Amino acid sequence: MKDDIVSDVPVGSLLVNVFSVAKNGVAFRRLMNRAGRIHLTLDSGGYQLYLAEGKAGFNPIFDPQLPLSQSAKNFNLTPEHVVDVAVNMNPNPDIVMGLDYPIRKIKGALEQQKEFYKKFLKNRDWALRTSELMIHRGLDTNKLFLPVQCYTIEQFKIFYHCIRNCAFGGLSMPVRNLKVERILDFMLHMYDWGVMRVHLLGTTAAKTLTLSAFMARHFFDWVSLDSTTWLMAAENAQ
Repeated sequence: MKDDIVSDVPVGSLLVNVFSVAKNGVAFRRLMNRAGRIHLTLDSGGYQLYLAEGKAGFNPIFDPQLPLSQSAKNFNLTPEHVVDVAVNMNPNPDIVMGLDYPIRKIKGALEQQKEFYKKFLKNRDWALRTSELMIHRGLDTNKLFLPVQCYTIEQFKIFYHCIRNCAFGGLSMPVRNLKVERILDFMLHMYDWGVMRVHLLGTTAAKTLTLSAFMARHFFDWVSLDSTTWLMAAENAQ
């Protein structure tokens, strides 16, 4: 965690990772002291799971009884770990991203269907468990954004039917697998179902940014975005 990313330029919001906060609490507090009162989002670590999944020997355990861990040989991450970090953060996050098992960027309807169902049960159970834990630990579930890991609207309907009655404040959705017209379709279904807060993960495309601005102004109460590409571009800018 680099606290020098906060300069004299005012920072309105920051996204921090559950692994970074857990491992580098001192650096996190120093970062917050420099940034001041901002919108703070806690990322669940699902992206790190996505990056690690394809590596040789990767064998995650997902055991809440064991410590949070992230290494080449040991990877353990559960909703319990995410909520523990959220409870212990000071300041508390304004948004908590629920833990998800990201679907890969693959082509072919059959392969996508297999990938969706391979990870569906964990994504469903983790969403429900995170909401339950936040209630139990006294956290505001309106801050909880549940991740949507689906390729199609039909898959989205299956997932949403399972989680719609739990307590949450918004939905988050990675867009690496979707074209802009499909993103619009997903967002319109969210709006029709009464979801008024949306976060898009991993996007820098101009069309997606334009769509997000339009939907934020005319449909939703909240649309936010994040991407590691922005940070990499800023760090390497001349």
